[in-house]
Amino acid sequence: MCTVRKIWENSNIMYSSSSPDITLRFDEPMANHTSFRVGGPADIFVEPSSVEQLLFIIEKATSLNIPVSLLGGGSNVLVSDRG
Repeated sequence: MCTVRKIWENSNIMYSSSSPDITLRFDEPMANHTSFRVGGPADIFVEPSSVEQLLFIIEKATSLNIPVSLLGGGSNVLVSDRG
């Protein structure tokens, strides 16, 4: 079974990016990013530093059928402990 991580790594997305400074983490605990401090690991956690980077990541994830969820400041958000 293909995992989101395998799909991402096999796509060489970061190598084709014009913005190599995109922060990307696998299995990132979402508890670190919510005001309630709950939530299991995200398959892929990306922190773009510009609108262009955000659009690039959304476009690439969508083309690979990887679901995308946008998280603002993390207030009033509950994430399952399963991620």
